[in-house]
Amino acid sequence: MKKSLLRKYAKLAVRSGVNVQKGQILVINAEANAYEFVRLCTEEAYKAKAKKVVVNFSDEEVTHQTYLHCSKETLSEFPDYIYQQRKYYQDQGCCFLSIISSTPGLMSDVDVEKVAAYRKVASKKMEPLRKYTMNNIGQWCIVSLPTVAWAKMVFPQLSDKKALEALWKAVLDAVMVNDSTNPVKVWKDHSAKLKRYCDILNDYHFDKLHFTNSLGTDLYVQLVKKHIWVGGSSISEKKVEFNPNMP
Repeated sequence: MKKSLLRKYAKLAVRSGVNVQKGQILVINAEANAYEFVRLCTEEAYKAKAKKVVVNFSDEEVTHQTYLHCSKETLSEFPDYIYQQRKYYQDQGCCFLSIISSTPGLMSDVDVEKVAAYRKVASKKMEPLRKYTMNNIGQWCIVSLPTVAWAKMVFPQLSDKKALEALWKAVLDAVMVNDSTNPVKVWKDHSAKLKRYCDILNDYHFDKLHFTNSLGTDLYVQLVKKHIWVGGSSISEKKVEFNPNMP
């Protein structure tokens, strides 16, 4: 992957994704294999005058081994420091950038009861903090980085190298990153366009939608009363615009 495109993607994630503000803490959660991209995101965040960048690395291979060899009882223990760390940064009004770079199917040989046990205790413990992102109290964003394993699932007919190149192109096309454009401006214009469309749809107050096509589709979808069309960017409690999912 060209360093110039990777840097553009990092800038987009930081400036348009979480839209870190001057004096704000950025918390990055990422797989260890995404370290180069994390470094670029960190650099872009400090250029945006972030107060501090906190990086939490994980490694899916280590996680895989943990699930294979730890007991269900051990996996049912959830350390309080994880909760306290997140609460500490949320109390300071941080924003979260999650970088997904995983291997599909890696956990297929893991006992599902072990996974369920950990997820259950983690979900219960972290529930009080989840509304920070789910209610858009603070900004958050999820971006994806291709891996060879993921690329081979999408493009099985290609070599590892060609498949990875093809998936990178698909991801960058989806987030509108290329050599000739300023993706931050492109996404700003894109969000404004989606907002205009939502405003138009809301002004119509449709009762139902009617879908037809040349293949014979003739479908009516009844809409609930006082429905609201939304899409594109979100707004945090402090009126900061951000894009939660890219793409």
